[in-house]
Amino acid sequence: MKISPLLVLLAVAALPALAADNPMRPGMWEITSQTDMPGMPYKMPPMTFKQCVTPEMLTKDHGLGDPHSPPGSHCERAQYKVAGNHAEWAVSCTGRQKLSGKGSITWDSPDSYRGETHMTMDVNGRTTNMTQTMQGKRLGDCSK
Repeated sequence: MKISPLLVLLAVAALPALAADNPMRPGMWEITSQTDMPGMPYKMPPMTFKQCVTPEMLTKDHGLGDPHSPPGSHCERAQYKVAGNHAEWAVSCTGRQKLSGKGSITWDSPDSYRGETHMTMDVNGRTTNMTQTMQGKRLGDCSK
């Protein structure tokens, strides 16, 4: 079963921020995600990447930006809500790659968060589920 890397990116598309009033600080962030897909012949390894989060990213469009859409599909985010240090959202994609899911994130402090997404997608006529856990930690300021 081949999964587009964009589908994995979609799960973290809501990061690094979900609302203008979130407690997250701008800076260089290290984000680690682990994906689990029942039925896969092997466990996918964790992915770790770094991202510079600017103050503008934390305020523009509530920090959401546009969800990444697989080729031939259109994805939209909906039903997001923020309460204190916790946020939840839903996403759905139509077109060639059908996908729907929900996610949540909790900021443990202005310098760390943890979250989870649950996705259901149609892959070659079969329904596939994917769960992704993620955690982020602020490493410091972004380099210029």
